[in-house]
Amino acid sequence: MNYRREQRQIDDILNDKTVRNIKGYINSPSFVPKSVLLYEKHFIRNNKDVIEYYLNHELDSYFETQTLKYFIISRGFGKDHTLFTTEVTYLNKRGKPYMCYSEVLRSDNVLKKHYRKINSKNQYSYEAFDSYLECLKYKPHIA
Repeated sequence: MNYRREQRQIDDILNDKTVRNIKGYINSPSFVPKSVLLYEKHFIRNNKDVIEYYLNHELDSYFETQTLKYFIISRGFGKDHTLFTTEVTYLNKRGKPYMCYSEVLRSDNVLKKHYRKINSKNQYSYEAFDSYLECLKYKPHIA
């Protein structure tokens, strides 16, 4: 990549109001790549909060979060726009989280699913449960 193009991309990033958490790393001269640039873009698309993660100016992954009356739904997508994780946080009538459901597609194409209880201090249970009912019955020792 030529110097002027690289400088223009850096200027665009620094002047973009949606860009946050810029991190740059310079490696030893014997390492490839010589430098790494990481940053996030935060914006709203179709009533969903979106965070895109970039590695050296290329989209690496992104997350879309939608907040409804009793749920917060977050979905994670890879750079090829394939869904790899979904998390649903259940909210009570006061809008406080009490349970979380997660699905993660592992690299070996196995879909892992579980529920976890959330207490009043926003702490997740160590135990993971296979069903909503099983998780709902769980009484954490910390309330």
